Amino acid sequence: MRFFDTLARTGASPQHWPGGDAKGDRAKKGATLQKPRRHQPVPAEMYSASVPRATLYRHLKAAGATRLKLGVLKQKVRKRWSREHTHDLWLGDFEEGPYVLSGNELQPTHLSAFIDCHSRYIVEARYYLRQNLDILIDTLIRPFPSTAPPVSFI
Repeated sequence: MRFFDTLARTGASPQHWPGGDAKGDRAKKGATLQKPRRHQPVPAEMYSASVPRATLYRHLKAAGATRLKLGVLKQKVRKRWSREHTHDLWLGDFEEGPYVLSGNELQPTHLSAFIDCHSRYIVEARYYLRQNLDILIDTLIRPFPSTAPPVSFI
């Protein structure tokens, strides 16, 4: 029996502590009078710290939230290099290609290509042994007999 006597309350509850538990009591009293909500509002007079906008956006981005998913934007988000119609914009670039045997030596090749930004269709692509402006212009003008020229190109 002596063991159970030690478990009895000693009268030192939070209400008797210096300062009491006034914050907790106010929160409990306010919560019972309000209608149940999904989230209880945080009282601004008690916790008036705000989160910087950049921090909020960084956390939302890390969670995978976008302006479209959050409902801020209703329209489809287009990328910077996208266009609405075919042949509005072509992008041209060089890329390293495989080595080929030319005569008795191995030489690197360069892929020169143009793609359409709307359809992502390869308009023209060829391998060359050199990489210069003449090659890029040659790759650009080759598709003109079979396709319409672009409105703009980069």
